[in-house]
Amino acid sequence: MELIILQGVTRKVKEKWLNWIINETSCTLSMSDYLLSELSDYIKACIRLTWRMVTQVPPMQLEYQSSVLRDIHKNIGYHSSPEMSSARPPPNVQDLAGELNIACYLWPGLLDGGGKLIRAGEVLCKFEEVTMI
Repeated sequence: MELIILQGVTRKVKEKWLNWIINETSCTLSMSDYLLSELSDYIKACIRLTWRMVTQVPPMQLEYQSSVLRDIHKNIGYHSSPEMSSARPPPNVQDLAGELNIACYLWPGLLDGGGKLIRAGEVLCKFEEVTMI
């Protein structure tokens, strides 16, 4: 069973890599079978862990779809389009903004089957320049 899953994951990685290479013209990297063979143990460990996470009763949950910063998130920095920044905005910006909106996830949160937090999700929050008139 594990071999079938490993072959499927390996095939999917190759497909995604090749699609990315075709669409991304700024990169000159190529797919490496050597790299995939070196990552074989890592891929197997990820498959085993994921299988255990989803087959336990109740299954663990990844949280990656919230739009507002909550206690299950860790704010790593701020995002101000078009560039990302890990610098914090001025202190008064957060006070004026009220609740912070999530711009993107750097790492999803992990919850047990009952909704108890195991690992907080790491996010960048949105922040817009507030101009005082």
